[in-house]
Amino acid sequence: MYCRTIALLALLLTALPSEARQVPSDEVTFSPGATDLPIRFENVTLEDGLSQSTVYSIAQDSKGFMWFGTEIGLNRYDGTRVERFMPDPFDSTSVHDTYIWEIKEDDEGYLWMSYEDGSIGRFDPNTATSRNYYSSAVDSTKLHPSRSVFLDIDSEGRIWSSALTGFQQLDEESGHVTHWGSHSGNGGDIGWTSGIVQEGDGDTFIISGEEGIFRFDLQAGTLTHLFDVPSGATTATEDVHEPGIFWIGTLNDGIYRLDTTDDSWRHYDVTKSSADRAVQAVSDPNTPGIVWVGTVEGVVRMNAQTGAYQTYRSGSGSGAGGGELLSNAIGTMYTDRTGILWASTGGFGVTRFDPTAMGFVKGEARPDNPNSMRGEVVWAIYPEPDGILWVAAFGSESAEPGWYLNRIDRTTGTVQFWRTQMSTQPPVFRGQSGDLYVGTHVNDDISGMGGVLVHDERRQRLTPRYTVENGMLPNNNVRDMKETADGIHYVATRGGMSRIDPRTGTAQFWSKDEPRGVKVDNDVIWRLMLDSRGTVWASLFGNLIYFPDGGITPEDFWDRADAPTDPHRFLPRVMTEDTNGMLWFGLAQDGAPSVILRYDPISDEATYFTHRAGDRTSWSGGSVSGIHPHPEDPNQVFFNSYGAGMSRLDVSTGRFTHYDTDDGLMDPAVYTGIWDADVTLWAPTNSGLYRFDPETETFRRFGMEYGLQSLEFNEGVLARTASNELFFGGVQGFNAFFPTQLRTNNVPPDVAITEFLLFNTKVTPGPGSPLTKSIVDTEAIVLRHDQDAPSFQFAALHYKRPEANRIRYRLEPEQTEWIDAEGRNEASYTNLAPGEYTFRVIAANSDGVWNADGASVTLTILSPWYARWWALLLYVALFGAAVVAVDRIQRRRLVLKEREAVRERELEQAREIEKQHRALEASHAELKATQTQLVEQEKLASLGSLTAGIAHEIKNPLNFVNNFAEVSSELAEELRDAVASGDTAAVAGIIDDLLQNTSQIAKHGKRADSIVRAMMQHARGGAGDKEEIDVNEFVGEYASLAWHGMRARDHGFQVDIDRDFQPDAGRLRVQPQDLGRVLVNLLNNAFQALHAAGVKNGCVQVATRRTGGGVEITVSDNGPGIPDDIKSRIFEPFFTTKTTGEGTGLGLSLSYDIITKGHGGTMTVRESKGGGAEFVISLPAA
Repeated sequence: MYCRTIALLALLLTALPSEARQVPSDEVTFSPGATDLPIRFENVTLEDGLSQSTVYSIAQDSKGFMWFGTEIGLNRYDGTRVERFMPDPFDSTSVHDTYIWEIKEDDEGYLWMSYEDGSIGRFDPNTATSRNYYSSAVDSTKLHPSRSVFLDIDSEGRIWSSALTGFQQLDEESGHVTHWGSHSGNGGDIGWTSGIVQEGDGDTFIISGEEGIFRFDLQAGTLTHLFDVPSGATTATEDVHEPGIFWIGTLNDGIYRLDTTDDSWRHYDVTKSSADRAVQAVSDPNTPGIVWVGTVEGVVRMNAQTGAYQTYRSGSGSGAGGGELLSNAIGTMYTDRTGILWASTGGFGVTRFDPTAMGFVKGEARPDNPNSMRGEVVWAIYPEPDGILWVAAFGSESAEPGWYLNRIDRTTGTVQFWRTQMSTQPPVFRGQSGDLYVGTHVNDDISGMGGVLVHDERRQRLTPRYTVENGMLPNNNVRDMKETADGIHYVATRGGMSRIDPRTGTAQFWSKDEPRGVKVDNDVIWRLMLDSRGTVWASLFGNLIYFPDGGITPEDFWDRADAPTDPHRFLPRVMTEDTNGMLWFGLAQDGAPSVILRYDPISDEATYFTHRAGDRTSWSGGSVSGIHPHPEDPNQVFFNSYGAGMSRLDVSTGRFTHYDTDDGLMDPAVYTGIWDADVTLWAPTNSGLYRFDPETETFRRFGMEYGLQSLEFNEGVLARTASNELFFGGVQGFNAFFPTQLRTNNVPPDVAITEFLLFNTKVTPGPGSPLTKSIVDTEAIVLRHDQDAPSFQFAALHYKRPEANRIRYRLEPEQTEWIDAEGRNEASYTNLAPGEYTFRVIAANSDGVWNADGASVTLTILSPWYARWWALLLYVALFGAAVVAVDRIQRRRLVLKEREAVRERELEQAREIEKQHRALEASHAELKATQTQLVEQEKLASLGSLTAGIAHEIKNPLNFVNNFAEVSSELAEELRDAVASGDTAAVAGIIDDLLQNTSQIAKHGKRADSIVRAMMQHARGGAGDKEEIDVNEFVGEYASLAWHGMRARDHGFQVDIDRDFQPDAGRLRVQPQDLGRVLVNLLNNAFQALHAAGVKNGCVQVATRRTGGGVEITVSDNGPGIPDDIKSRIFEPFFTTKTTGEGTGLGLSLSYDIITKGHGGTMTVRESKGGGAEFVISLPAA
């Protein structure tokens, strides 16, 4: 054990004369009443995984891990967990099985450790193996077999260690040892040593030990005694701020400061105990002139300039937020790269603390301390310039529970208190008269309570000043109090307002019993505000009133035209004034969002800011707890609220910006804040104190580690002095601090990937493993295709508050956004496809300082062997070889077969050619005859289809001829009678009618003649001569013929024809018979398709239009259409979709040839607008 070691070393103490010059020092006074600067100690113990409870050595490696050497086992700590490296008697590469006294890292990342038996080990964190250099009692070239309490590595990489007989240097390669300062070594006998520290980068070293302090010159091989330390010197450490200054601990004689520039030294006594003290000192890494000392009585903070110090002990209550030392026996102290101090605590592991987290002074009630304040829950704070602090608090743990007013003299540390009766946020202030006024409530159990009291400085007592009994108040329960510039006092009570003139001793009241202009049902005043114009404002439940001109007759603010609907539902909880004289009010209402009111007293203009659901630029509607106009920019106003965090209003635009957890504000319940001198807003919450920087819009949280009285504060209990000291009261006391003394740890955390797992099983380096070394140092990992479920564990190596470090990660390119680890420092993936990935981790310390580079590892998941490029090449090669082999075999077989049958084939081919020639000629002749028959058959079918239509067409004009003939016969009879009677007028009329009838007979006769001639032309077929036709008349005529022909063949035929003839279609030269045949074919196909599909409301549209190059004729229907897979074949000869016997398959083929070959046009098919088929005929104009 460490204490046992100190006792052993103490037996060897001898006193030698000093050779260095001592610097005189003033007497250092120790004040037990000094201001308490609490520290929060965070402990790492067996419960956290340490291999053993007594820690002898502490070190941080270049990657950021902390290493602890114990009585047995080496421990690595990353802030969240401990990994142990234990001795194994069957493994010579394991750590040695004895005390580890010292740990140092060399430039190659190896950890060097000194052991209890004098041995030294070189531990490789990558492989978790150790090379051990053992001591020997008979071999002088080996390490001395005595306790080696110190080890160091100089700038040249040389290994030095201490021993009970001088000190020694180890050659890493050969294991050879050179001994110094012993009977058997060089430089004379200096007894036991406890430290070897290099001066700068040279060849001189400071040696501390039994005989005091020496300088060792390696080149000369000489030792020079600098000064004596009566009890023996322990480890020396160099000051981080002043190179050449060394702080040296002792066994029982305080600490020493050695200045190697002139070898002067100064002694400091840091405790008043007579007990032996094992002491080690290190300079504060953040504050020059501050030294931290580890003793057997606790941790000491010392000011090197004044010698003043403060001791932190186990169970002393000096720990911030309950984080105290577990033991006072401090054995080793160490400073890591982030400025955190570590100390081993005898038998209780190791502790750490942040020396920068000491800016908060804490005041609290301690039942066991008669000189502490009374009352735990603080409700009012009033600091005075002379160092007097008034604190109103309620105590439930006191001997007499209740309200107390405390007078704390911060200079002497003395406390006076009076038991009182108050309400939350009672008024406490010093008036212009010099009197201290205190507002109280009535309490029959406490005499003299109720009304306004003043503090009698001479008799140190509270005496009544304004009460109901002396006629100065309407009610003795005081809520608030304000003093105007001319010394008038306004006192708000639970029963109205009192205006008091202290000079005349007169008082005037306003209440519901004395309304004075404003009548109210409830005269309990919530709070007061005195604006810059001297107007006093009072908020009540349901009312907002003000007292202008210093009088007592109020006016009702809601008595205005622009007042909101039912304004009496509001309670003005918060009132304040900005630097432009604008007044701001936070209006609360039960069960509904709050409202912000801005009032301009000059223009009498009121502006209301309300909550609009879904509009994040509107007011949040949270219950307003604080309104904070920017001290330098009136265009910005900040609002604190319960449940809605903090918001900022841009007055010029009326738009709000809201801050919440995404911005670093982790608690939505924010109380009234206060601006400091640097225009930073401080806001208490239920989870700590927040500092908000309006320029960067960033938050920084201060928690228990900074010495807060509690995480929970009380609303409105705050104050700021002229010197920019801030005060905040809470449920366990109060805190005071200067914001400029609070520091941010600007060192970003180191980031490390600490574990690699496959299928949730840890992967260790070794044969057959994806890892060849520790994952911490691995840059790339290659996995098989079936190893597709990797996991990574990681750590942010910053120890200020490891639990508050923030970590983000992502697997690229699988993930493009950073994922917040949220305290679970592991990322797992499953079913990753073969490919290249990069796993990245970044982190920030608890003060929000990010390491954007972080740590990363490349991950390659291979494809299965049968899918890799070389396998594919192999497949191609094998396939090619097989093809070549088969080809060669087949070629040989074919050659043999061909040779055997060549003759037979030649003869047979000759015979077959002749036979096929004859058969081909016969087939050709037969095909031509068949084609001719089919063409004629198609023509006859076309003619037949017209016959019925022509018959119908001729029947109509013949009917007209017959009808007009009969009429004419009747008229002839009438004419005879008229002639006989001599009626000349009748004769003339009858003759006119006969002339009209003969005209009609001639007209319809010509119509029948044209139909017959058209039929004859169609039947004869075209001779190739083109004639000029009227396009619309021609197309219309054939449409009618086709329709009537279909109707004659099938009386149930029901299809409409829609004619869409454009007037500009004009005339065109065509072969009428052929073009008519095409139209009849297309129309018949359309009619048959509609009829066969049973389409209701079937319609065929025939359209004409003039195009730039000719005329376009379209025939479309709303039938089932033509499937896409046969559209390309419908113009092929003999292709038909009709059943056998219903068609030849030549209709469309012939039509296509007539249009394209006979007329030089085009014929296409497409889907019509009605979903059916549409045939488009384009004919050129020439």
